[in-house]
Amino acid sequence: MSRGTASTPTGKRRGTRDGTLLRRGLIALSVLVVIAAIAVTTVLGVRYAGAQAEEDARSSALDAADRYVKLMFGYTPQDVEENIKKTMAVVTGEAKKTYQERIVEKNIATEVKQQGIVSQIEIQSSGVVENTRDSAKVLLFINQSASAAKSDDVAANPSRILYTMHKQGGEWKISDIEIIDDTVLKDLVESGDVDLGDAVPIPNPTTSTPAPEPTGPQQSPAVTPEATPTTEAPVPTG
Repeated sequence: MSRGTASTPTGKRRGTRDGTLLRRGLIALSVLVVIAAIAVTTVLGVRYAGAQAEEDARSSALDAADRYVKLMFGYTPQDVEENIKKTMAVVTGEAKKTYQERIVEKNIATEVKQQGIVSQIEIQSSGVVENTRDSAKVLLFINQSASAAKSDDVAANPSRILYTMHKQGGEWKISDIEIIDDTVLKDLVESGDVDLGDAVPIPNPTTSTPAPEPTGPQQSPAVTPEATPTTEAPVPTG
């Protein structure tokens, strides 16, 4: 009579225990994998959201700067007062102080209306130099042409303007205005931080041929040499 080997109760218990531990180990490993996957997805999502927020801020800052430069330097006798009022609402800090002193306190609006001054702005190109979600520096190449009612002459004034902007209450505000000379422009271009598109670099105002000035009995502040932004904040002066 053959004799087989019977499983002992102890062996069964050991096998059951080993199987249970294996299953628990696999479950724990699966949980860790899921947690790791969630963590990676969260990190990537946060990074993407941050990058998208900065890109959105870049675009909105550029749009705001384009609007503001036209509002600040473009005007007619009919809209000059409204443009000044709107500009005062989007400048802060040193920029607001300068604009207040040179435009509001010198009553430029009255001069514009009395002399029939028309100033038109053409944005040749613009680009964001640097930005975060709530701050930006925007470089603008503009051409300003101004004329007075009693003159057939038109003064054409090219300028390069750098706006420093900050977001306040969901709206971009200008905190500083800088006129860019050739040296600063060269540094910006070489840094590769700003895309100037198809813009042609504007000659240095000190070496370019001056535009003709009005020959009427009164000269407009906007078309005299002082009205062209050079080394100071780009606002017309009296």
